Amino acid sequence: PHARMAFVHPVARILEHLPAIALSADETRKLVLGQRFAIADARVTAGPSRLFDDAGEFLGLGELDAQGVLRVIRLMPTEARRG
Repeated sequence: PHARMAFVHPVARILEHLPAIALSADETRKLVLGQRFAIADARVTAGPSRLFDDAGEFLGLGELDAQGVLRVIRLMPTEARRG
């Protein structure tokens, strides 16, 4: 069973090819509470991005909608984020 674990990689590592967005503490709080907010700066590119909190922990995936509001694609469960 332990030999199989050698092939298991953290989700954030598997998704390294996607751009990363580091959210502020306030943005992270809004995100995990399900609130919507706009991001209007150079951190965001078209398509899915990896989302990280201000401590560098992987939160999940998101992308901007047509109005520039961050839309969650998938958040990691809290237990998985705390590692």
